[in-house]
Amino acid sequence: VSTWIVFSSAWVWYEVLILFGSVLAVVAQEPTFTFMPLFEICFWKGSVPVIDAVRFNAGKMIQTFLLGLLVMYLWMLMGIWWLVDDHKLEYCNNMLQCFWSYFYTSMREAGINDLMQDPVYAHTLFDFAVGEGAMLLRAMWDMTYQFLFLYVLIAIITGIVIDAFGGLRDERDAAED
Repeated sequence: VSTWIVFSSAWVWYEVLILFGSVLAVVAQEPTFTFMPLFEICFWKGSVPVIDAVRFNAGKMIQTFLLGLLVMYLWMLMGIWWLVDDHKLEYCNNMLQCFWSYFYTSMREAGINDLMQDPVYAHTLFDFAVGEGAMLLRAMWDMTYQFLFLYVLIAIITGIVIDAFGGLRDERDAAED
C-alpha cells in the first residue's frame, strides 16, 4: 500500500521526470533536455525573490536599456562623423552593421577599441591636440564611450535591481505588519 501511495504521488513523478531529463541530457549530449531542471530552478523558493526583483522593475530596466541604445547610436554617429578614417571598414560598411558592431563589441569586450584602427600616437603636444589623427579627440571619445556604457549604464541597471530588492522587502514587511 505504501509503494502505491509513493508512485501515485504527482510530486514523485515530477521529480523522476526532472531526474530522467537531466540524465538524458548528459547521456544524449542534448541541451534541450535540461529545460525541466531550469524550470525547477525558476520556481525554487530561493530564486523567486531574484526573479521578482527583476520582474518588479522590468519596465525601468527596458527604458534604461533603450535610452542606452539611443545614446550609443548618437555616439556612433559622432564617431563616424569625427573619426571616419579611424573605423575599420569590415565593421562599419553601413549604419546597421556599424551600430550592431558598436553594440556587440562594447557589451562583450572593453569598449569599442577593436572597431577602430590602431591610433597614431603623437610626438608633440600640438600633434596630440590638433595634428594628424586627432589623438586627443580619439582618446576622449573612446574613454567617454567606455565610461558611459560600461560603467554608468551597468551601474544604473544594477541600482534598479537593488532598488527592486528594497521595494520587495518593504512590501513583505508591510504584509507582515
